[in-house]
Amino acid sequence: MRRIITITIAVLCMAAWHGYSYAQGVDTVYVSSMYTTHIHFPTDLVYADLSNKADLDAIIVEKSKDVLAVKAKWPFRNTCNITAMESNGNLKSYILKYREHPDVLVIDEKHSRFSDRPDTVEISSLYTSHLVFSSELLYADLSDMGGVSAMILPQSQNVLALKARMDFGAQTSSVSALESDGFLHTYILRYVEHPAQKVISKQREGVTPVGPSGVVSRLRNQDAPLLKDVLDYPQRLFHLATKHDRITVTMENIFSYSDITYVIMRIDNRSGVSYEADRTSFVIGSRTKNRNRIVEETNLVPKSGVGTLTVGPGRSSRMAFTFDKITLSQEQVIRVCVYELNGRRDFFLTISPEDVNLATRPDPSDPEAERKPLFGKKSAEK
Repeated sequence: MRRIITITIAVLCMAAWHGYSYAQGVDTVYVSSMYTTHIHFPTDLVYADLSNKADLDAIIVEKSKDVLAVKAKWPFRNTCNITAMESNGNLKSYILKYREHPDVLVIDEKHSRFSDRPDTVEISSLYTSHLVFSSELLYADLSDMGGVSAMILPQSQNVLALKARMDFGAQTSSVSALESDGFLHTYILRYVEHPAQKVISKQREGVTPVGPSGVVSRLRNQDAPLLKDVLDYPQRLFHLATKHDRITVTMENIFSYSDITYVIMRIDNRSGVSYEADRTSFVIGSRTKNRNRIVEETNLVPKSGVGTLTVGPGRSSRMAFTFDKITLSQEQVIRVCVYELNGRRDFFLTISPEDVNLATRPDPSDPEAERKPLFGKKSAEK
């Protein structure tokens, strides 16, 4: 009987120890000067405090305020803590300890899970490696910006491009990426002159990846039309056009759907000289110019684009852009400029508040709309 009691007590002690270890794992975060550790909270953070600012850096991620990034400036001995308050009032504190190579770099409180030990991605200064994710990336962080460069591709924002600036030998660093559907990933970066894989898929099973023509906005509903589809929708606008040198640039459609603004443009080239577009700019500015007043202008950056405004002699072409939701005050306009590559035939259009604020939902079967013929009887300047 005494032996059974002794064994029972031993088992209970072991269980208590495992529970204690798990609690320590939850409340203790290991940080490093080589990698960035991220804590993902259920709601946005309104406050964060480090007890030791001399040895550590911490920041609430601007593009996703439910993520806290922590990194040591150098190795430190004494433990400290970090405290964070969520917008719902919850206050959480973690003990911070230094470890050169932490086993966990993502603490996911949002999904009540810890990430596994990070995978390793091989990069080189000779090649560019690409990580492909299941959804758009909102945020990417490099723990070593001096040795590695990274960029979220503007053409397809679910792809992260990585390249080493130099051979950094056996030293390792980390890259973290946050997807728009809330999944946060961290990978160890190791230098290999000739990596075995240069395109690495990190897409999750059961999640349909987005492509260049499908990336519209992180707010896009499942039934929102894709850019390649709206490119061929019937024309609704006939008053936004400019023409010179036998070339006409028309703003065919402005649609709004699911907090996405679609802009569709067309170029008709009736000259004998090809037209090659360098870039198209969209700038929000004042409707009237006043020399005595400071006018703030805002550049609008398209989330994605399909098609081209480069066109040969006697041909036409279309291009569609998407933006996060756009609205204007009555004193604002959008100035659109199409610049020619290695030329001076630039085109300028002005979009009024009515054109943007009264934009309708895209409908390919709208009986009131009609497709304007490429060189028909109706003038593009009507």
